Amino acid sequence: MTYTVSDEFGANACKHCAPLFIIKQCVGMALTVDDPSATLTFIKFQGRTYGITCKHVVTSLRDQIKKSGSEFSHTFFIALKRHHVVQDRFAIPPGDWVTPEPDIAIRELNPNFPAYVGKVALDIDANPVPPLPEVSFAVAVGFPDRLKTQSSAPLGYQLAMPCVHAVAENHSETGPSFTLFSELQATPNIRDLSGMSGGPIYWSNEAAYGLLGITYESSPPEGSISGSASVHIKGHVADRETIEEWVSHVPHLYAL
Repeated sequence: MTYTVSDEFGANACKHCAPLFIIKQCVGMALTVDDPSATLTFIKFQGRTYGITCKHVVTSLRDQIKKSGSEFSHTFFIALKRHHVVQDRFAIPPGDWVTPEPDIAIRELNPNFPAYVGKVALDIDANPVPPLPEVSFAVAVGFPDRLKTQSSAPLGYQLAMPCVHAVAENHSETGPSFTLFSELQATPNIRDLSGMSGGPIYWSNEAAYGLLGITYESSPPEGSISGSASVHIKGHVADRETIEEWVSHVPHLYAL
């Protein structure tokens, strides 16, 4: 199947998310290939700026802190254009008697923060989400944890990791969660998508693109449920109504 996306999407997909590391807090904090990571998505909604990742990512940080016995042992960390600690002020949106608790964690960010680390918050109000049945395919974007590489540099070492686009067909017609799945003709070079949790899933066509959801689970292209090479991703729908529910549980940290 041929997937057609807008030129703007190709130029901007990775600008709305960043790798989010869990590291030990110490003087002169520096990342290594052994530090676990996920993905943080930047959005703007009703004039405020937010960062979204997964509940299980935040739980991993909190478990590390609990295990250490010190509330200051570990933290979230972004190392891009600039390095910056991301404090754990994440809220977990609750479920209800119909909808289970989503694997989502969200916090408000300073509106200048995305630009500070070289990113752009996607404006939800300006990018409506089409009905799920109208979306034939989607693109999950993020930073796989096991694709980090470390190389020598004049002042020590350099850590790098790619921003990956995983394209697959939509197999769901209703939310709050949906599934992307496509068979592949050959096993791709990238065989592990772990670490894309919390990353954006986009809809796109030849003219536009926007946020469709947030990745919370992905299967490796090899050894998947089909027994052959494939892409299998699960996401939470992130339409305007859902995001409005999520942010209703987030404390306001900054004045508008």
